[in-house]
Formats: sequence, structure tokens, C-alpha cells
Amino acid sequence: MELKESAEILNGNRPDCQQFLENVAVLERTLAEYQKIGTVDELREMKKNYKKFKQNKNKLYRDMHKKLKAEYIKGQEKALEAIGTVEEFKALKEKSVAKKPLCTTIAKDKDTSVGMIGRCPCCDGIIAEDMLWCEDCGQKLDWH
Repeated sequence: MELKESAEILNGNRPDCQQFLENVAVLERTLAEYQKIGTVDELREMKKNYKKFKQNKNKLYRDMHKKLKAEYIKGQEKALEAIGTVEEFKALKEKSVAKKPLCTTIAKDKDTSVGMIGRCPCCDGIIAEDMLWCEDCGQKLDWH
């Protein structure tokens, strides 16, 4: 027996049957709309699949972000390796700070003074006062 038939039977016994019939009609239209979309089980399955899709999409975005970040970091590391290591940069910075020569003395040619000579404070190489940098290790020199 359909809902309309049940409502018609009740129509004769109750005064509010007209409202009941209108409610039944609304329910039938609503049910028909859902049936056009699919059965209750199909709708549940669609909802479950949609939730999975959202979870997978979010996981995919997280994975892509991790991968891109890792690739970016790897690229930055390669770029830094191409120009030198941190230790090399520290050493270069230290060598760029002028240091006073060690064991300075006046160089003479017989009794004539020809200039100052000394030892490099980093590599102990022989340096002359006209040198701003040690030719052996690159240390900046401060003769004054």
C-alpha cells in the first residue's frame, strides 16, 4: 500500500488529514529527489568516498609539500657546496682579518736597509712588508 492510499483511508477519520496528505506529498517529492541521486546505500558510499578523497587530497598535499621542501633544501645544499663549505667560509673570514706579522726584522743589503720581513701568523711563511696578503696561505697582513 502506498503512502497516498494510507492517507486517503485516514482522511475520512481525522479532521487534520489534509495537512497530513500535504506532508506525505512533500515526503514523496523529497524521496523521489534522493532516488534520482541514488539509493541510501549508494549515497552512504558516495559520502564515504568523498571523505576518503578529502583525506587523500590532504595527504597528497602534505606529501607534495614535503617533497618540494626536500628538493628545495637539496638544491640549496648543492648550491652551497658549489661555492664552498661553512668551514671554508669561516677560514676565509678569519684570513680576511688582518694580522700582524711574526718575527719582524729589518732586511739589509750590506749596511743599507731594504725593508721589513717577517713570518706569516698563519702558515709561518716568509713575508715582506710590501705584501698585503701572504702569498702562501692568503692571510691578510697588517704591517702597521
